[in-house]
Amino acid sequence: MSKTATVISKAMYYSRWMLVVFYGGLILSLFVFGAFFLKKIYKIAIGVGGMDGSDMILSMLSMLDMTLIASLIVMVIISGYDSFVAKFDLTGTSDTLKDLVNVSSGAIKLKISTAIILISAIYILETLMDFQKFTVNEIGWALGIHLTLALTGLLLAIIEKLSGHH
Repeated sequence: MSKTATVISKAMYYSRWMLVVFYGGLILSLFVFGAFFLKKIYKIAIGVGGMDGSDMILSMLSMLDMTLIASLIVMVIISGYDSFVAKFDLTGTSDTLKDLVNVSSGAIKLKISTAIILISAIYILETLMDFQKFTVNEIGWALGIHLTLALTGLLLAIIEKLSGHH
């Protein structure tokens, strides 16, 4: 291998460390999102006396939605860093982290797809519970997008199963 090819190969190999910037950004966004989540809890707590049942359910669905998004961010950070940047030293850690780290890229795609479908389903439920705020066209688009996401998730699962990485 020529010297130029060696330099290029090493540059490509070490460029994976640039991903740390992105994972760091995701970690920071998780803190910002956490602050937003706490603000929402505060608003719910001070307004609980004026809420009816459907308002409370919509608030809880929104919080569940945010929790799924935060979990998705953590999953991407941990599995992505371990897969693309550097392996975690897991000696003396919990089995939970080991299970998160030792996941194939196909399984991560399925987990992400499942989380996105669940987030979409929660949005559909919120929309249907408060359907007066939406036009029939908006509800139709939301259902169409949800069905497209669900079909995509199903196809990813089939591809993963057929590839033998399950």
